[in-house]
Amino acid sequence: MNLTLDFAQQDKVYVIKLHGRFIGKESSDFQDQISENIGSDGKNIVIDLGELHYIGSQGASALVALTVKHKVKLANLSKQIKNTFDLLKLEEIFEIFDTVDAAVTSFGSA
Repeated sequence: MNLTLDFAQQDKVYVIKLHGRFIGKESSDFQDQISENIGSDGKNIVIDLGELHYIGSQGASALVALTVKHKVKLANLSKQIKNTFDLLKLEEIFEIFDTVDAAVTSFGSA
């Protein structure tokens, strides 16, 4: 299954739900879709990983690259994805929340 993205907005926060597998070629497609749907720098973004079944190193790198231009928080990590993030020490880069609502709320009213 390829990676698909659903975009939504809650308050002033963009919520991006990932579905499928985030590997290889999908990382450049991911970056293109972010640019097309969100645009400029400095956006507050929550990535919902609840429907993500697998993430490879290139997918993880694409998420990290987002943090250069945007404030990014993660939500709904499955046990498998959480284990991968623990191994890669990505919890040191991202704030991780149990729910999308909690992640959105953590941005405050700014």
